[in-house]
Amino acid sequence: MWPDWLGPFVPRNMAGFASKSVIFNRDGSAQRETLKTKTGDPHVTKLRVVCKTCNNGWMSRLQEEAKPILVPMLTGQSTVLPQIRQRIIARWVAMSVATGEYFNPDLAAVSQAERDFLRLKRRAPSTWRIWVGHYKREDWVGLWVHHSIPISDKKHVIQFFDDGRPRPNTQATTFVVGQIYFTVISSAIVGIPGQYEFADRARRRLFEIWPYRGKPLQWPLPLLSDEEADGISGAFFKAATRLRTKGL
Repeated sequence: MWPDWLGPFVPRNMAGFASKSVIFNRDGSAQRETLKTKTGDPHVTKLRVVCKTCNNGWMSRLQEEAKPILVPMLTGQSTVLPQIRQRIIARWVAMSVATGEYFNPDLAAVSQAERDFLRLKRRAPSTWRIWVGHYKREDWVGLWVHHSIPISDKKHVIQFFDDGRPRPNTQATTFVVGQIYFTVISSAIVGIPGQYEFADRARRRLFEIWPYRGKPLQWPLPLLSDEEADGISGAFFKAATRLRTKGL
């Protein structure tokens, strides 16, 4: 899931880790819950879901573009990110999310059209929203938090897997690398990400890098607390509950 160049900046000394997956019914009750424990550090997990041409081509070039921008941020050093640097980080994050979803393929929500857009246009899809925060790990243990749901409206009909399960088309992902806290939302339905907002306190500690909001990012940002980091990572689940009440 993570490139080798992150090794010096992201400790890889965990003896093991746990991965929990829960599928909810429409009424919010748990349909299926799975807890897996694995040995080794999650930062060395390999997801073999991209072809050699992409891995050694545009994805490798994007890693090289993002590396000098991310390195000072990983350790909390002061830096300024103008528009071009925010765009590079946004597409690096989009690539990471689209790949990292396949840690659990059944819950992947990023469409092939979105992945093709990223590959061909070299930018995050315009319907995505990406925020960055500054977090120094204390007691919160989250490394990668992913929520996905199927949403339908008048123009979009939910697709189904062969076994009858609805296929997700909307997702929110939060992940931490070094001192950088990223949170992302995307949907096949235009307008859904625009309805997503955080509580005032959390919003003041996050900076939206995509779509570009017209101002440079002054790093580091005010630190997120454990409570805020956890609350932001779970905010989408609460938002999804509200969407269900609207019939989406």
